Amino acid sequence: MESPHSFTTSHVEEPNGISNSPLNTLKGMPVNSNSRLGKGFNALINEKRLRPSSDLKELPLNAIETDPQQPRQVFDDSLLSELADSMATHGILEPIVVCPIGNDRYQIIAGERRFRAARRLEWSHIPVVVRDAHAQTNTILALVENLQRSDLHVLEEADAYAQLQRDHGFSQGEIAKHVGKSRPAIANALRLLRLGDLSRSALAAGEIEMGHARALLALQETEEQNECLNAIRSGNWSVRRTENEIKQRLDRKKADQEPLKVVRKVESICSPELERYFGVEVILKGRQIRLKAKSPADAKIILEKMSQWANQAEGSKA
Repeated sequence: MESPHSFTTSHVEEPNGISNSPLNTLKGMPVNSNSRLGKGFNALINEKRLRPSSDLKELPLNAIETDPQQPRQVFDDSLLSELADSMATHGILEPIVVCPIGNDRYQIIAGERRFRAARRLEWSHIPVVVRDAHAQTNTILALVENLQRSDLHVLEEADAYAQLQRDHGFSQGEIAKHVGKSRPAIANALRLLRLGDLSRSALAAGEIEMGHARALLALQETEEQNECLNAIRSGNWSVRRTENEIKQRLDRKKADQEPLKVVRKVESICSPELERYFGVEVILKGRQIRLKAKSPADAKIILEKMSQWANQAEGSKA
């Protein structure tokens, strides 16, 4: 099926020799010229507008591949249907952006939703802008395009930010600059990657809210997160109750650990002193003091010093 309305795969020549293809109306048009884009992004790609004519063309859909590292992993079926209906009625108002990958094949940099909608409509061709781009620029273009177009799930955002850190050495500040967000927003998104698998799945599926997820991050152990997650689900906990329950859990855990901290502090102070006094290794365990004698001579010395110690204690009482 040919792409209707705004783009066609066959062109009728006008008397003046100029094609009436709507491609002509898009030459030099900015792609994704959204005012919310950060200045850092424009600086990175070093272009605010596409070069006209030579970059703008139509390509067969079967010559185009999706990017396996595309930040968006889930495409809402109903939104794709709406986009396809709009494209069927009004045509495609903005070309997708691709880069050549050899053998007359191209990979999508920006516009995968439009590409998928075109496939639904069984179009044979789609308008594209071809640009040569470094892999790092491709990743940023794909990320920014998705952030500006359709709601990207916060976990998909976080995965994409982590990819920029891991594969391209970006700092949180650099990511924030390139995608036009604050550094705390990037940091908060990345923190979600510390959630356990079950908690991440629940957040992705909409079973828990962002507030629940942030509260769960306070629990370091995955097992604890899972226990609390089950309680949230079964008890239909609000975010406020979840925060309170987790705070109480952490307070109890801290209280339980205090005596152990005291014991360890006593051990760290007393063990060296006792070892110097007896001349052997000393192990403090709970209410027990263990003296390790390596020979009969060591045992004799230990007994003598313990006797002296006992006598001194009796003398101090008198």
